[in-house]
Amino acid sequence: MIPPSGNNIELYEFDSYETAQQQAAAAAASSFSQMLPCVTFEQAGRVYFSSAFPLANVNNLVKFDSAVKGSNNPEDYTNRPVLLDHVKAISEYLVDRTSDGEKYILPGITLNVRETIKVYTSKTASPVRAAIIVLPGHATFYVTDGQHRLKAVADALGKKQQLRMDALPVTIVVEPDVEQIHQDFADCAQSRSIPPALLTLYNRNDELSRLTVEVANDVDFFVNRLEKLGNTISKRSTNFYTLNHVRMSVAAAMTGDSSSHGPALQQATALKLSTEQERSDWKQELSWFYTTLSAHIPEWKIVRDANLGGAPIVDLIQFRARYVHFTGTGLAVIGAVGNRILTAYKDNSAEKEKKLIALAQSIDWTRIDSNGNPNPFWVGTVLTSDGKIISSRSAAQAAVDKIVATLLLAKANHSAVS
Repeated sequence: MIPPSGNNIELYEFDSYETAQQQAAAAAASSFSQMLPCVTFEQAGRVYFSSAFPLANVNNLVKFDSAVKGSNNPEDYTNRPVLLDHVKAISEYLVDRTSDGEKYILPGITLNVRETIKVYTSKTASPVRAAIIVLPGHATFYVTDGQHRLKAVADALGKKQQLRMDALPVTIVVEPDVEQIHQDFADCAQSRSIPPALLTLYNRNDELSRLTVEVANDVDFFVNRLEKLGNTISKRSTNFYTLNHVRMSVAAAMTGDSSSHGPALQQATALKLSTEQERSDWKQELSWFYTTLSAHIPEWKIVRDANLGGAPIVDLIQFRARYVHFTGTGLAVIGAVGNRILTAYKDNSAEKEKKLIALAQSIDWTRIDSNGNPNPFWVGTVLTSDGKIISSRSAAQAAVDKIVATLLLAKANHSAVS
C-alpha cells in the first residue's frame, strides 16, 4: 500500500483508474510535466514503480553520474566508472542477435529520481496496482544499476535501427539519499553467477556449448556421468566430470589448446562451426572420437558398460581418484592430443583410429598406484610429486607434448574437419 503523501511522493487516489488517468493528464498539461504509466508496489516499506522505456529515447530520459576511472573520490558519484569493453560486449550481443534474426534478452535497469513526484492511482487494498506518475519538467532519472546496458543500447541503435521499436524494462525508486543509492547499487550486484556447467547446458546460442551437449548426449560413456549444475564433483557423486569439463575437452579437440577460455575460445570455435554442415561434421567426428576412446580405455569401457546396464562400478570413489583421465585436466589433455590425431591423420582413417587406440592403451593413465605412489609419467606435467593434479596451462601443455612424443604423432598440417 502506498503511504500517504510524503517521502518525495504526492499521492492522489480516486475511486477508479479511469478518473486517475484523467486527473493525471490534466495535471501534466497544466504544468508541462511528463506522464509515465506504471505499476507500483512496495519493498521493505519503500515505494517502487515498474514501467518500460522505448529504446529509441531511453537515453534521453536518463542522466549518468559515472565516477572517473582513477579518481580518489568515487563516493561523490552515483555510478562506478564506465567499462568500455563491457559496453562493447553488450552492444555486439544486441547487434549480432538482431542481425541474425535471433531473440535477445536485455535485463531491466534500476533508476532513481530525487525530485518530488505526483502519483495518481485508484483506491485498492492490492499490494500491486496500476498508477500514473506525473514528473515535473525539471525531474531527472539517474541510473542506480544498468549504466552499461544503457550506453550499449545507444551504441547499438546507431548500427541497428530496428532496435528503436523495442523497449527496456525499468524499475524506479524515489530516493534522494546518495548513500542509499550506493547501497542499492551494491545490493543489485549481489546476484550469483550461473555455474559454467549449467551455462553450457542452457546457452544454446553459443555454438560450442550446443555442440558439447549434443556430443555428450551421443556418447554412452558420458550418459548419466556428468555434473550439469555445479562447478565441482563431490566425493560421493556418481559423476566423473562437469559438463563444462566436456566443453573444454571438445574445444581442445577442435583447436588443440587444452586451456583456452573466454571470448578467444568462443571465437576460435565459432569459426569452425559457422555452418550447419560444419557443425554436423564436428558432431560426427567428436562423437566417434569419444566413443572410440571409451571402447579402448579399460576404465572408460567399464563406465560405458555400467551405463548400458552392465555390472556396477565397485568402490567408485577410489576408482575415480586413481586415474588422470577421470579429471577435468586429463579430459582436456585428451582433447588436445585428439586434435593432433584428428588433423594429422585426417585423410587416413585407419591410421587415425590406430593412433587413437594407442592414446587409449599405450599411455599409462594411472594417477596413483596401489601403494599410493604417483605415476612418474605424469609427475612434472599435470601431477605433483605427492599426486595432486596441476591444472595450469603450462602443465597441461607439457602433458600434451609428452604424449605426442611418446606416441610419435605426426605434425598436423590442416584442419581436422573441412
